[in-house]
Amino acid sequence: MRVHVSVDGARTACGSDIPEHATVKAETVEWHLHTNCYNCAYRLWPSYAPPGYIRPANSGDFPIRRA
Repeated sequence: MRVHVSVDGARTACGSDIPEHATVKAETVEWHLHTNCYNCAYRLWPSYAPPGYIRPANSGDFPIRRA
Protein backbone atom coordinates (compact mmCIF):
# COMPACT_ATOMS: atom_id res chain seq x y z
CA MET A 1 0.00 0.00 0.00
CA ARG A 2 1.38 3.38 -1.01
CA VAL A 3 1.61 5.97 1.79
CA HIS A 4 1.40 9.52 0.45
CA VAL A 5 2.11 12.94 1.96
CA SER A 6 -0.04 16.07 1.71
CA VAL A 7 0.82 19.65 2.56
CA ASP A 8 -2.70 21.06 2.25
CA GLY A 9 -4.82 18.06 3.23
CA ALA A 10 -6.70 18.09 -0.08
CA ARG A 11 -4.16 16.64 -2.54
CA THR A 12 -1.11 14.50 -2.08
CA ALA A 13 2.29 15.94 -2.94
CA CYS A 14 2.33 13.71 -6.04
CA GLY A 15 -0.94 15.26 -7.21
CA SER A 16 -3.59 12.67 -6.31
CA ASP A 17 -6.86 13.66 -4.66
CA ILE A 18 -7.21 12.36 -1.11
CA PRO A 19 -10.19 9.97 -1.09
CA GLU A 20 -12.86 10.22 1.61
CA HIS A 21 -11.93 6.77 2.99
CA ALA A 22 -8.24 7.68 3.45
CA THR A 23 -6.59 7.57 6.85
CA VAL A 24 -5.26 11.05 7.53
CA LYS A 25 -2.62 11.67 10.17
CA ALA A 26 -1.92 14.98 11.87
CA GLU A 27 0.82 17.18 10.48
CA THR A 28 4.30 15.95 11.31
CA VAL A 29 7.82 17.13 10.63
CA GLU A 30 8.73 13.44 10.37
CA TRP A 31 6.78 12.92 7.13
CA HIS A 32 9.85 11.27 5.62
CA LEU A 33 9.61 8.40 8.13
CA HIS A 34 6.05 7.54 7.08
CA THR A 35 5.84 7.85 3.29
CA ASN A 36 6.87 5.28 0.72
CA CYS A 37 5.71 7.30 -2.29
CA TYR A 38 8.74 8.31 -4.32
CA ASN A 39 6.82 11.02 -6.18
CA CYS A 40 5.61 12.65 -2.94
CA ALA A 41 9.14 12.61 -1.48
CA TYR A 42 10.68 13.90 -4.71
CA ARG A 43 8.30 16.86 -4.89
CA LEU A 44 8.50 17.75 -1.18
CA TRP A 45 12.29 17.44 -0.85
CA PRO A 46 13.28 20.93 -2.13
CA SER A 47 11.12 22.69 0.51
CA TYR A 48 10.73 20.10 3.27
CA ALA A 49 13.90 18.02 3.16
CA PRO A 50 14.65 16.50 6.56
CA PRO A 51 18.15 17.47 7.71
CA GLY A 52 20.62 14.62 7.72
CA TYR A 53 18.70 12.32 5.36
CA ILE A 54 19.52 11.11 1.85
CA ARG A 55 17.10 12.12 -0.89
CA PRO A 56 15.57 8.97 -2.40
CA ALA A 57 16.64 8.25 -5.97
CA ASN A 58 13.92 5.69 -6.70
CA SER A 59 11.10 3.72 -5.08
CA GLY A 60 13.62 1.24 -3.65
CA ASP A 61 15.08 3.90 -1.33
CA PHE A 62 12.37 3.57 1.35
CA PRO A 63 12.38 3.91 4.22
CA ILE A 64 14.44 7.06 3.73
CA ARG A 65 17.91 6.68 5.26
CA ARG A 66 20.17 8.97 7.24
CA ALA A 67 23.25 10.35 5.51
